[in-house]
Amino acid sequence: MAAETDPGVVFVCRGCETEYPPALGECPECGDWAFTAALSPALLPVPRRAS
Repeated sequence: MAAETDPGVVFVCRGCETEYPPALGECPECGDWAFTAALSPALLPVPRRAS
């Protein structure tokens, strides 16, 4: 049974820093399997400025 990954999570290749969906497994740019899981930038809240 494959583990499901939250749709807001992306992998960032440790070698070339390419962002890609976890379903690919390996980096589409360099083929490396070393990655860091991160939240998709589109889901990160925008900081509010102090007025």
